[in-house]
Amino acid sequence: MTNEELAIKIDNLSDIVANLAKTMDERFKQIDQRFKQIDERFEQIDQRFKQIDERFEQIDRRFELIDERFEQINERFRQVDERFEQIDEQLADIRKDHKTLVDIVKDMDLAADERFQELKAGQAELAANQESLRADLAVVRRELYHESGSREMVDDTLYNSLDKRLRRVEAKFPDLASSQAA
Repeated sequence: MTNEELAIKIDNLSDIVANLAKTMDERFKQIDQRFKQIDERFEQIDQRFKQIDERFEQIDRRFELIDERFEQINERFRQVDERFEQIDEQLADIRKDHKTLVDIVKDMDLAADERFQELKAGQAELAANQESLRADLAVVRRELYHESGSREMVDDTLYNSLDKRLRRVEAKFPDLASSQAA
C-alpha cells in the first residue's frame, strides 16, 4: 500500500470519523433534549411534590386544629363528668336526707299518736274527775242550802271560808259552775 492509498483510506476514515462525530453530536443533542425533557418533567414532579407538601402541611394544620378542638371537647366532657359526679353525690345526699326525713316524720306521727292516746285517756280520767267533782259540789250546795236558815247563827268566818273555797273551785272549773247554776 502506497502512501496515496493510505492517504485515501485515511481521508475515508476521516470522513467516516467526521460522519460518526456528526452522528454522535446529533445523538448527544437528542440525548440532551431528552434530558431537558426529563429535567422539565422532574421540575413538574418537584412542583407537584411541593404542592403535595403544601397540601399535607394544610392537612397537618387542620389536624392540629381538630386535635385542639378534641382537647377542648375532652375538657368540656371532663367538666361535665365532674358536674355529674357532684350531682350524683348531691342526689345520694338528698336520698339519704329524704329517708331520714321519712323516718323523722314517721317517728313524729307515732309520737303524736301516742300523745293523742294519752290525752284521750287523760281526758277520760279528767271527765270522770269532773263528774265526781260536780257530784261533790252538788252535795256542798245542798248542805249549804239546808244550812242557809242557820247561817246567821254560824260563825261568819266559817261561812266566808267555805264560800271562798267554793268560789275557788268554781273559778278553776267555770264550766262546772255554769252547768250547776242552770
